[in-house]
Amino acid sequence: MDKNDVVKKILESKKYENLDSDIVEKVVSISEKKYKLKEVENYSKKKLHQIWGSYYSAYPNWDKLLKKYNQGQLSIEDLLKIHSSTNERVATLNDFYTYVFGNIKHVSSILDFGCGFNPLALYQWNENEKIIYHAYDIDRAEIAFLSSI
Repeated sequence: MDKNDVVKKILESKKYENLDSDIVEKVVSISEKKYKLKEVENYSKKKLHQIWGSYYSAYPNWDKLLKKYNQGQLSIEDLLKIHSSTNERVATLNDFYTYVFGNIKHVSSILDFGCGFNPLALYQWNENEKIIYHAYDIDRAEIAFLSSI
């Protein structure tokens, strides 16, 4: 088994199948410098969990969530609560964005790496503004979902 086999095996797993392959390859490459090959897969999965997987108690069914949102069964706030990072800030988002945009004038674009559900938070707060939001994360399915809202 070599590095490419480890990357392939990780991406074939249900948990990590939607992750960007370049990110998985980078994590495996870093792991391979620190660990013996037979430990690389486990360490890589542990690291991927730390940087991505720990934000969900259970991985969302994006199609089901989108359908419920489009049918009016879920609000933006409901969606924000799915991701642990935005869930812990839901109560303070209005104060946060009021402060940020009160102190930074004329925002025309935002570049957000590792965005999580931040695009939804901004949308809820500032849906009528013309801010170009470039959102990036390692989960391709999550980004497709966010782009559909």
